[in-house]
Amino acid sequence: MIKFGKDGWTAKISEEFTFGNVRAAAREIAGSLKPNDSLVIGYDSRFLAEKFATEIVKVMTTAKIGCYLPERDMPLPVAVWEVGDRGAAGGVMVTGGGLAADFCGVSFIKGQVTVGKEPGIERFDPRERYFRYAEASVDAEAIKRAGLKIVVDPMFGSVRGYFDVLLQRLGCRVDEINNYRDVLFGGLAPDPKEENLAGLKAAMDGQKADLGLAFNGDGSAFAVIDGQGQYKYHGEAGDALLNCLRLVELSAKKKI
Repeated sequence: MIKFGKDGWTAKISEEFTFGNVRAAAREIAGSLKPNDSLVIGYDSRFLAEKFATEIVKVMTTAKIGCYLPERDMPLPVAVWEVGDRGAAGGVMVTGGGLAADFCGVSFIKGQVTVGKEPGIERFDPRERYFRYAEASVDAEAIKRAGLKIVVDPMFGSVRGYFDVLLQRLGCRVDEINNYRDVLFGGLAPDPKEENLAGLKAAMDGQKADLGLAFNGDGSAFAVIDGQGQYKYHGEAGDALLNCLRLVELSAKKKI
């Protein structure tokens, strides 16, 4: 039996987390909506995540609910931002966060219905719009003046191709490791605990970096290692990408 908690429903892939149960979860969500509502459907980089998301879209299309579907996996904070920016009724994210590779989940993001949508699927790439939002939320000029050297570890997750590009746009010198999709996450859970970040520490030493930044599988939590090797974990609260960027801004202002 599927039971949604405050963070959604999570189970082991191929045992309880099956296509049939994902469709059942989607029907439960659809039952709380009405025709012509709109949903942002997102997914992380896990095994079959895009296929599970496609099954959710099929259920929503049958229920005459319009869907926005990204062209590739995307971070959870970006999905949450998209829901608000589009005035959608909500969002559905297929993600396991920082759990081991054999787990996955479905999370519902509650929105405020301000814009309806005809039934159907609209594909989109959220990056440029989100980048402009993030850049406008910090002192971009201060970050550019500092010229920080930063190593980013997306841990094979959905932040790859997001935070590194955003930092480069802001004038940082960026090296990114573990920056391709690996559904086994390199054999580790994509959780930025300090014991999982030996590769990040080594890359920082090699680059003589000012900061090392690591994100969990869907970008909802992150960790920072400063230039002195001090580690700090930042939990799943608010927009983790934007919160991390604000820490970069603070580091930049200390340097200039």
